[in-house]
Amino acid sequence: MDFDVVLLHPPFSIKKPSLLERLRFWRKDSTLGEFTEMPMGFFPMASLLEDEGFSVRIFNLALEQSLDPSLRMKNLLKSLEAKIYAIDLHWFTHSLGALEVAEICKRLHPDSFVVLGGFTATYYDLEVMRDYPFVDAIARGESEHILLNLVRAICSNGKIDEIDGITYRMGGSIKRSDVSPPPNLDTFQFTKLELMEKWNEQLRCCTKAYDKGMKPSFWLTLARGCFNECIYCGGARSCYQLLTGRDRPVLRKVNDIADDIARLAEKGVKTVKFNHDPEMFSRKFWSSLLDSVEKRGVDVSMYWESHKLPSKSFIEKATRTFANLNVAVSPESVSEDVRKYAGRLFSNKQMFKTIEFLDKNKVMSDIYFLIGLPNETLDSASRIIDFTREVGKNKYTLVQPPIPYTIDPHCPMALNPEKYGVKLLFKSFDDYRKACSEQKFEKWIGHETSNLSHAAIAELTASIRKTVMTLSQEGVGAKIAFDYERTMPAPAQKG
Repeated sequence: MDFDVVLLHPPFSIKKPSLLERLRFWRKDSTLGEFTEMPMGFFPMASLLEDEGFSVRIFNLALEQSLDPSLRMKNLLKSLEAKIYAIDLHWFTHSLGALEVAEICKRLHPDSFVVLGGFTATYYDLEVMRDYPFVDAIARGESEHILLNLVRAICSNGKIDEIDGITYRMGGSIKRSDVSPPPNLDTFQFTKLELMEKWNEQLRCCTKAYDKGMKPSFWLTLARGCFNECIYCGGARSCYQLLTGRDRPVLRKVNDIADDIARLAEKGVKTVKFNHDPEMFSRKFWSSLLDSVEKRGVDVSMYWESHKLPSKSFIEKATRTFANLNVAVSPESVSEDVRKYAGRLFSNKQMFKTIEFLDKNKVMSDIYFLIGLPNETLDSASRIIDFTREVGKNKYTLVQPPIPYTIDPHCPMALNPEKYGVKLLFKSFDDYRKACSEQKFEKWIGHETSNLSHAAIAELTASIRKTVMTLSQEGVGAKIAFDYERTMPAPAQKG
């Protein structure tokens, strides 16, 4: 197969033992996969290149590895002849896999151009370029047009030093060009699934793995950027501006989003997952969006992550628009003081009232907690267990067992550790890369607070996770019904 560009989503690692062995401590009864979820930017990136006349294809190597555990990645990459190999290093969890893939591509295709992109690559661009000579460049920030300009230059033997937003090599030195403000999203195509190899299987991927029993789902872009400044989030307002140059969120047009949903429904998608909470923007926006979707008469479900708590008016209208609803609510802490300090601005009374309303209206709600925030204590973190016992009686509520929180390298807590009373244990890209190769639970924890040591955060996370997994929660059955096509028995506990 011969292309101008191949876009590659790496697995956690191509080396054996597999992720199963490395991360068995997360969930001993689980078959964790290879982080098969792809960044949403791959599809607009590929469609923009194709529209400009370049031959392009997306390959999810993590998916390929999940589908065929005996796959020899070198053989697959050898069969992909391309001028440019574009590999995402968006989430730090791909710090091993992205570099392994990049090294193989350069070794097998020495005349090719290897470029990385994504938030982790953007933040650590100089370190990655310094330590890994097989990487030719890094496209920083929102890189659709950056990659397009890079491809134009390489395919025409032009100069890459005139391109904005890249870190590159020239004359034995590493150079950096400034990032220009990214454009609006109106010209991008977000649902051209046919540009990806095995796109049907991609619809049955989640963060951890491919699962053929899952209902087909797809992450759809509503906007980019954020208004909020949650201190633990690498996509917070100031962090997004730092990495991309976008100083305020930009929205897509309502009709374009609704058209995408109709297009996805035609391709068999059963659940559309929004990358932003529609309520984050305005009532006018979300009301117009729901009206526009309803006019198209599509039979799909909706998943979204609420930036606060969903309102009654939004839920009432959304239940008339979509077949089913699933919302993620992230109080992060049972302590109101900890939650407020972290940037989640709602009280426990408001939360319980909302959860009750959601359950009454048969809206599946996943509740997420994060252990290791500033001001959290052993006592306040342990209250997650009592919280789970209380809401676990609800038919449509599910408290997700907490997983190790690895501090985002570019979140406010990491950028201003003294301000938030945080001691950083992970500071370099190499620190994150090494963490990904660790088997011990606590090795994934990259910080400590004035109240909780590194060991305490790890022990709390492990013990609370284990307890939550053993508690009976009625919402397990509803969650399985939302996520899966096949009929499955509802176990008494999460697992």
